[in-house]
Amino acid sequence: MNRDGTNQRPLITGAGSQSAEGWLPDGRILIADNTTDSPAWYLLKPDGSGIVSLPQLHGIDGPVDFSPANTPR
Repeated sequence: MNRDGTNQRPLITGAGSQSAEGWLPDGRILIADNTTDSPAWYLLKPDGSGIVSLPQLHGIDGPVDFSPANTPR
C-alpha cells in the first residue's frame, strides 16, 4: 500500500490463515502460515514477491525472535 493508505492489496492470497508476524529493517516481512497443525514460516519482500521458506522455524508457534543473518534475499 502507499504511504497514504491507497493501493492496498493482499500479500498472500492462499486459503487459510496467514499473518504478518514481523517486519525486518530491510522491509521484508516475516509470515506465519497456520493452515496446518504445524506452522510454516516465510520471508517476503514488501511487494509480496521473493518468498523464502524458513524451515528452521517450521513447527514453532509464534511469536518468534528471528535474525535474518545468512538468509537469502
